[in-house]
Amino acid sequence: MRAALTDAGVPPKTAACMADIMAEDLSTAQLRALAEVADTARAPVGSITLDQALKTLRTVGDPTTIGVIALASTRCVGRF
Repeated sequence: MRAALTDAGVPPKTAACMADIMAEDLSTAQLRALAEVADTARAPVGSITLDQALKTLRTVGDPTTIGVIALASTRCVGRF
């Protein structure tokens, strides 16, 4: 998940923080769905905004997944 977030433009330290939270709180099926979305959302590192990321992730269609991602981003974005 960390690599997928980084590939999608999330800074590496933020991606590592978020990946830890998501791995703990999401099922394997939810993580696979996110990986599929991430494959379509590649961007240069550091270029994606939180709003852009959330809009892309809404395509997963799972409110629990979106909630976990929102929580992870709230905890991790701006910490590093």
